[in-house]
Amino acid sequence: MKRLRLYADTSVFGGCFDEEFADVSRKLLEEIRRGRFVLVVSETTLRELQRAPEEIRQVIAGLPDEAVEAMTLTDEVERLRPLVELGGYLPCPDHRIAPDAKWKNVQYYCQRMRETFG
Repeated sequence: MKRLRLYADTSVFGGCFDEEFADVSRKLLEEIRRGRFVLVVSETTLRELQRAPEEIRQVIAGLPDEAVEAMTLTDEVERLRPLVELGGYLPCPDHRIAPDAKWKNVQYYCQRMRETFG
């Protein structure tokens, strides 16, 4: 049976040490360790985790390699290519960008989309 893939951003890992979110974050990560889910993280999340406190970095380091899938922006752009070519998608910074996204990440996303789709 194919495992469900779940996307997680930095807050899931930091949530393990936040009183409000610790229980649910730890339960989710335990299910990932058991093989119920595959955790998908972006290159942005991985960069953010490099700058996180050691205890937060250890959360992802403690997951089995087969439980984590790193997704690059290139993967996402390539996934969108058929839709753009069919005219069913306009590559623009819309609802795909979180309201709390860092400006430099928005700029990077726009630059990659412009390079790829013109």
